[in-house]
Amino acid sequence: MENNNNNNNKISVSKLVAVIEAVVIAAAAIVFGVFIAKKKSPETVTVSTPSEENNQSEDDTYTVDGSKIFLDDDGSEIHIFPDVPRSDIESKNLTIRNGKAFYTQDGGITSYLGIDVSDHNGGIDWLSVKNAGIDFAMIRIGYMLYESGEIVMDTNYAYNLQAAYEAGIKTGVYFFSQAVSKEEALEEAELVINAINGYNIPYPVVFDWETVNAKTARTNDVTVDTLAECCIAFCERVKEAGYTPMIYQNKDTAMRKLDLPRLKDYDFWLAEYDDKPTYRYYFDMWQYGQNGYIPGIEGDVDMNIAFHDYGGPLPEVRTETPTAPPVYDEETPPAENVENYDITPAPGYVEEYEQPVQDYQENYYEEPYQDYYYQDYGAEEYYPPAEEYYPENDYQW
Repeated sequence: MENNNNNNNKISVSKLVAVIEAVVIAAAAIVFGVFIAKKKSPETVTVSTPSEENNQSEDDTYTVDGSKIFLDDDGSEIHIFPDVPRSDIESKNLTIRNGKAFYTQDGGITSYLGIDVSDHNGGIDWLSVKNAGIDFAMIRIGYMLYESGEIVMDTNYAYNLQAAYEAGIKTGVYFFSQAVSKEEALEEAELVINAINGYNIPYPVVFDWETVNAKTARTNDVTVDTLAECCIAFCERVKEAGYTPMIYQNKDTAMRKLDLPRLKDYDFWLAEYDDKPTYRYYFDMWQYGQNGYIPGIEGDVDMNIAFHDYGGPLPEVRTETPTAPPVYDEETPPAENVENYDITPAPGYVEEYEQPVQDYQENYYEEPYQDYYYQDYGAEEYYPPAEEYYPENDYQW
C-alpha cells in the first residue's frame, strides 16, 4: 500500500511538471508569435483621401503614435504639423491660361493677378502693365549680399512704387534677406520701413530669406531656430509699423527649413513653379512662374496670384504715367548709372557691389564670358574642354 502511494505521488508530480512545461511552451509560442507579427506588420496605416476633399489624389499616412506624415518628391518622410492650417485651394478651380492664373468660386473669379519686379526688369511702363490685367505688384526694396552681409538698395524701388500707384496697381514690397541673426533681420526691417515711408503699400511687406548655393554664403550654417527668430523679428517689426507682414519661401525650403508651427500666424507667399500647387499648408499668394510675358516689361517676369485682396479699392488709374522710368546706360550696371532720376539712398545703401557680375542681384548668375573658339583640323572641329571655361566653384547658382 505504501509503495502504491509513492508511485501515485510520483505520477502526480510528473503530470504537474508536464503541465507546467506545456504552459511555459505555449506562453513562449504566443510571445514569439506576437513579436514576429509585430515585426512583419507595417508601422503605418494608409488611408486614401478622396480627391474632392483634398484637391488631388494622395495618401494620408499616420504612424502608430498618431502623427501624420507624407512622402516628399524624393521619397523622404516629412512630418505634418496638425496645428498648422492646411491649404484650402481647390485645384479644380485654379486655371492658368496664356500664362495668367485665376481662381474661381461660385462661377466668378475671386483671385488677383500680380507680378514681382526689381531693377533687373529695367524701366517698366506701368500703364501698359495695368492694361495687361495686372492687379498688384510686389516690388523689391533691396537685398543683403550673401558673403559680406552688406545691404544694397534696389535702384528702381522708388520709381516702381510711385509709377505703379499712378497706373492704378496696388503694391507690396519684399526684401531679399541673408540675415544670420534676428538683429540683422531687424536692421533689414527698419531699412524697408524707412524706404516705403510715404508710399501707399496695401499689399504685404515680405521677408524673403532664401538659401544660396555657394560655399561662401554666410547663411549656410543658419539653423531652423535661428531662421524662425529672423522671420519673427522682421515680421513683428513690420506689423508694429502698421503693415501686413508676410514670409516668402519655395516649397522645398519651407518644408525643410521653416519652423511652420512658430510662423503659422504670418501670411505666406509660396514659390512653386507648376500648373497646380502641391504645398499642403495654407498660403495667401502663389508665385507660379518666372518666365511670364507682360506688355510694358522687357524680358521675363515672375508671375503671381493672390487668393484674397489687400487694402481698399485700387488707386485711381491715370491716362498716362507721368513719372518717367529711369534710363540706363547699357554697358553700366544699374547701381552705378541712373540718368534723369534721383533716388535718395536709404540707410545702409552700398554704393558699389562687391562683385558686379555675381552680386548685383540677389538670385542671379551670369556665366563667365569666354571667347568660344574652335580650330579646324580637316573634318574635325576642336573645342577646349569645358573645365577650361568653367573652373570648379565658379558657379554660384
